[in-house]
Amino acid sequence: TVSVAPTQLPPRLTRRELEVLLVLCRPLVSEDPFPEAVSVRQMAQELFVTEAAVKQHLQNLYDKFAISTEGERRVRLANEAVRRGAVTIAMLRETGAGEA
Repeated sequence: TVSVAPTQLPPRLTRRELEVLLVLCRPLVSEDPFPEAVSVRQMAQELFVTEAAVKQHLQNLYDKFAISTEGERRVRLANEAVRRGAVTIAMLRETGAGEA
């Protein structure tokens, strides 16, 4: 049998960490086949917080998801969040529906 359940459960997240993940992962459900990653500045503006706050939340998320320091950390974080079920495509569509 093939299991579709995540192999590893997501870590416990704060409400704000989940909001950061949703903004980070939202390009996955865009109409663009090659969506551009969301910048820290864009995330801060959308969440009405400072860039420093976003960077701190991202660092916490990197730690919680055990994302190493090399390479495209935000991309790997987004992939890991979806893989482990912390963020679902349905959640992304739901949160992005009111923004068009």
